[in-house]
Amino acid sequence: MFELHVVLGLIAMILSSLLLLWNALRFGNGWKRPGFGRILLVLLDLQVLIGLIVFIAHPIWGLFLLHPLIMIVVVGIAHVLVQEKRKPQTQLVGYLLTTLLLMVGVYFATRFA
Repeated sequence: MFELHVVLGLIAMILSSLLLLWNALRFGNGWKRPGFGRILLVLLDLQVLIGLIVFIAHPIWGLFLLHPLIMIVVVGIAHVLVQEKRKPQTQLVGYLLTTLLLMVGVYFATRFA
């Protein structure tokens, strides 16, 4: 289960980065194409669920707890800001914050695990 969490986390970071670039292009050129944010949201929700299962099965304490806390904040930010009904600038900020905070969360996971 841990390996699945790691692989999905890597996919989430790559997808978030690609969607940040895609939406920067989309908004910069005034395109009316879909932003594909739902794919990222579903992946992040799945990631949190698997992460909670892994944490319950093998709890780790100390500074490592910053990893799940940051990741829950990331999912909240993504759900609020990365929606098609939001303004393009708000969505872009959401993708940027999601990508950056995913990287920070992964740093805490690798540094303090």
